[in-house]
Amino acid sequence: MSIGVSSSFFVYDMVSKRFIIPERPDLRLIATNRQSIRSILRHFAAMGTNFARLEHQVNSYALSNLAEYSIEPFAYFLASLARISGCCVFESEEFREDNLTASAINLPPANDLISRLYETIICLELSCPNYGTKEDILREILVTFFSRASKPFINLLSTLVGLNCKDSDETNSQIAFFSDLDTALLQIKDSTPSFILQNLVESASHSGHCLQLLRKCSPQHPLLISDLRNNFHLTISIKQADAKLYRSFIAKHMKLYVRDIIDRETRLKAFHGRKVSERQSELIRLQENRKLALQSYKPTSNSKANGAKKMRWKLQVDSFLVDLAAYREHQELQRIEEEAKILRNQAEQEEIQRAREVEIRVAIEAEYSIKMKDLELKSMKADWKIKRGNLVDQRHNILKDQEFFTELSVENETDFDLAHQEEVFADLESEIAGNTVTLFEELSRKEEIKTITQTEAEETMVALTLDQLNALEDNEAKASKIQTETKAEVKDNLLLVDQIDNATPFSNIVFEENASSDILRPTSEKVNSSTDKSLCSCHGIVEYLCPIPSLKLAQLTQNTELLEGSSLDILLEMTLYKAVNIRCDLISRETLLVFIRDLKLQNELVMVGKGFFLQDFDFTDYVIAHISKTGSFVKEPSILNDVYTRFKLADAVKLIIPNCSITLIYSPPPFLNYILDSDALKKFELFFAVFLRTRYCLAALNNFDLSALHRSIKISCLRFRMYSLEFVSSIYRYFQEIALEPWQKFIEYLSVFEKSALYGYDTKGGRTNELKYNSQLKITDLKSLKYFQGKALDEICWRMLLSKEHKPIFTILMEIFDEICAICETMKISGVFDSANLQIQKRIEVFVKVIVKMKHLETAENGIHESDCFYSLLTLINFSKFYSKDD
Repeated sequence: MSIGVSSSFFVYDMVSKRFIIPERPDLRLIATNRQSIRSILRHFAAMGTNFARLEHQVNSYALSNLAEYSIEPFAYFLASLARISGCCVFESEEFREDNLTASAINLPPANDLISRLYETIICLELSCPNYGTKEDILREILVTFFSRASKPFINLLSTLVGLNCKDSDETNSQIAFFSDLDTALLQIKDSTPSFILQNLVESASHSGHCLQLLRKCSPQHPLLISDLRNNFHLTISIKQADAKLYRSFIAKHMKLYVRDIIDRETRLKAFHGRKVSERQSELIRLQENRKLALQSYKPTSNSKANGAKKMRWKLQVDSFLVDLAAYREHQELQRIEEEAKILRNQAEQEEIQRAREVEIRVAIEAEYSIKMKDLELKSMKADWKIKRGNLVDQRHNILKDQEFFTELSVENETDFDLAHQEEVFADLESEIAGNTVTLFEELSRKEEIKTITQTEAEETMVALTLDQLNALEDNEAKASKIQTETKAEVKDNLLLVDQIDNATPFSNIVFEENASSDILRPTSEKVNSSTDKSLCSCHGIVEYLCPIPSLKLAQLTQNTELLEGSSLDILLEMTLYKAVNIRCDLISRETLLVFIRDLKLQNELVMVGKGFFLQDFDFTDYVIAHISKTGSFVKEPSILNDVYTRFKLADAVKLIIPNCSITLIYSPPPFLNYILDSDALKKFELFFAVFLRTRYCLAALNNFDLSALHRSIKISCLRFRMYSLEFVSSIYRYFQEIALEPWQKFIEYLSVFEKSALYGYDTKGGRTNELKYNSQLKITDLKSLKYFQGKALDEICWRMLLSKEHKPIFTILMEIFDEICAICETMKISGVFDSANLQIQKRIEVFVKVIVKMKHLETAENGIHESDCFYSLLTLINFSKFYSKDD
């Protein structure tokens, strides 16, 4: 019997969507009645009904709250399937029938069902780490249900990251393709399964917005061109075959994308080349027309005025040419000096290298000579031992002959004088002992081996006893065979010595009995040692979904059992999480590249900084000159500013002056409002107000006229103007140099990214200058750009005392500026210098003391702001200890 399959005992009713049991009176079991058999069959029929409904539910589940499906508890079904069919012994407290409540009767909605499946699989893997056959069956069932139930959600993620998620079964597909991105994001955030990480949803949301921007500003981008030949989509790879197919799809997609990138870069370079050639031809044509006009021109007046004017122009041109020639000569001299310096450095390095080589060669030669001397000494000792062995053999033979001669003499001559014979033997023994001592002394002193002929050996041979001969043979036969190889040879001034591990010295060599008198040299065997290099490898998907001009294709290979033996959370991390994150990073980076190349993002940010930070002098002077007026300007202020007209953004910048304040209104170009959003523009407007207020106070002090004042207060007013001007100038200098340092670093980061993106690859797709910018690269995609921009603006707010913590200090500073401007206006009107001067001095002293305390707190606490802004501000204001001596 198969569960969930219709048969003669179990008939599936299409109307009620359940299995029914027909009446079978002939069906009986031994020792049971008919009712008990029917209860058992009813239990199996309920299991089949649950299985069929669950299978149907998994096939047609979409991302919506389908709560109308009501079947028996899902956990109860799994526990019953495990117990009755005997496929698994896994049982948890959560799955017991007595623990099921009334709220578990209904099947959960789609995403809750996926979460329930995921949590059940994780619980199974934690409870049964060592899988058996039964546990594998249950896990495969759960993983299959999980993979099929999560398919619509994975396809929606594929849609968000711009991949083709077309279902193979289009008629039965319940996937909702959203045309509105906000609706899709709302659908995901409201019903996110437990196995989907929150940062993954945020990355997919960011990628969806980036793809919308790419569709509007660059419709022909390779990321938006769908390849109908490749049905490339995200999936959860459960089996090894799926992983291999997944990697092949990725590799094919990457090759196509690399080809598109190379073609696009080639077309861009060809287009720029045509533009340059057209521009050159146009310049040549203009020069020819100018020459023709000069030839056809005839002067109508030879007056002195025209002559003087021409002479003045000629002098200007000559002076310009002289200056240009001097500048070029200076540049050429600098280049020659730099080249000479480089050559000197190279010569010094080569000299040092040669000296090192000489030292190494001398050391190698010395080591070689020592090794050769040792080798010669060992060879001579071996030769001496051979000779000595031969001498011992000859002694042994002579001793045998003498014994035989002695026995023969005793037998033939009865009147042999034994006393006389012992005397002769004693003399011979003393003589051979003396010769042996002399031989050892000469060998130890000269380290040479004296060659002894056979005649000399026979003359010095004496008769030894049998015990002495056996002891001598035992001492000489202790060593085994030769196991030492020493090879010394000079090749390219290098000494190579290869020594076998189990080596024995030459003193332990055993020689044959009939050894020749020649020098015995050890046999040389060439040992070729090879290193077996094995690669540490692991199995996984490729590192990147699609290559981009600054990413390298990295592919992990080969462990065939990794996916099959891994848990579900590791499988998701290796396939789904990694693929989505890499794809999202790619989309964000490509969007940023389009912003930089096509929309001139960096130029726009520089323009905004110059406008709001009052770094353009013409624009600043014009604003300050009209700040006291009300209403609108006679002409647009942006006309005076080359920064705005250069990028044709004069209509985007408007200056509005109400009755009491002045505001700079800026409208970012299309598609860049994603970066220059309302929050960033509010901070820019706040910076502009502070800079303008400081600059206006500084202009009021500079325009303060002392000539119309009475002589009695002129000195006091001069003092007021001097220290007020010093204070306000220090504050303005601090704002421009210290407070705006984060913005300059942010622009520098963006410039480094632009250089690495535009010049990091050549036309063939190879890397050229990537390492040059790798250490400085901080901005990598649109998300990091937003992060560093927000961080820079927050740091500027902190340094310009605009944060909530610095509100009292900022209030004191603005009050000082207002009182200084009021005194300047009062002196112009009435000419009376009242006690406001002393009040301003006291306020400045209070401000400086507060800054001193904040500096000490900043030094004691290591917070997130490590800029030492208070120390820099105090250095600029109170550098002469005029306001406070506690610094």
